[in-house]
Amino acid sequence: MGKFSQRPSPTLYSSTSLGVLPRLHKFTLEDYRKYERERDKIFASPSGRAALMAGGMTWRLAQGIVLERLVIKGPSKDVRRIGAVYGTPDVLSILVDDGLHVTAEDIIHGTYFVQTGLGSQTSKVSWWP
Repeated sequence: MGKFSQRPSPTLYSSTSLGVLPRLHKFTLEDYRKYERERDKIFASPSGRAALMAGGMTWRLAQGIVLERLVIKGPSKDVRRIGAVYGTPDVLSILVDDGLHVTAEDIIHGTYFVQTGLGSQTSKVSWWP
């Protein structure tokens, strides 16, 4: 394994997941379609492979969209740039694999921030738990 010029880290998609919505927002079919488009962008990236390996609800949502052969094939070619690092801080003994940033998980689960009406406070709501 070669040395890294910079430690890789999973892609940060958005700090607000699918966005911040007004307090009384009524979800529509268009909201759900937007969610599907954003989710599918992640599934088409190296993070999609990581989603399929994640287990739980994330795995369930990736199943049938992300090809299982991508998991078997091993880490993507972008792993040295956007992978997740596993192991010790010693550069000689780390392992790198495709990673899934918490912001990507939030988008996969359909997470929005909804204003509560109490100053800048928001609550998280999602299509999936």
